[in-house]
Amino acid sequence: SVHLQFGTPSPIAKETAEMWDEAMRRHSILDKLRELEEQYGMRVLFAVEGGSRANGLATPNSDHDVRFVFAHSTDWYLVVNEEQKDEIRFSCSIGKEETQGKTVEFDFLGWELRKTLRLLRRSNPPLIEWLHVAPEYIYFERKDIADQLRDLAMRYFTPATLAFHYRDTAKQNYSEDRPQL
Repeated sequence: SVHLQFGTPSPIAKETAEMWDEAMRRHSILDKLRELEEQYGMRVLFAVEGGSRANGLATPNSDHDVRFVFAHSTDWYLVVNEEQKDEIRFSCSIGKEETQGKTVEFDFLGWELRKTLRLLRRSNPPLIEWLHVAPEYIYFERKDIADQLRDLAMRYFTPATLAFHYRDTAKQNYSEDRPQL
């Protein structure tokens, strides 16, 4: 016999709510990226989820690490003697009314295309991760450009750079988690 328990959400209702939350998060991220394009006069070339969520290590309190690469208009590249911003970084949150009662935190970090290319040449580990996230963590991409960046990443890939990076990260995490004597 089937016993229905009222007052608790059904598995379908729970899954529907989770799908709705995910759709709202994606929508909010894309809206924020459009705002950035207008504010900075640039175009986002690709945007992904990075950090703990993309690595399968998220906790219920984990924020969303939105990582992106952007390019400015031609005029921006034709300036000679001005200090130009090659990074956009900020944090924000989405209120409870938009996300089924939870405040969702976002950490945005974007690198300008020339900076991205310099970092690719040096096998920058976070950038390699951004370029190779699973498809469900890609918020937006100009596929032609993203594919070219992935090809360049493979061409300039240096395993030793990544090995040293992850070794140093592990050392740091180990020393932070280790009880002080």
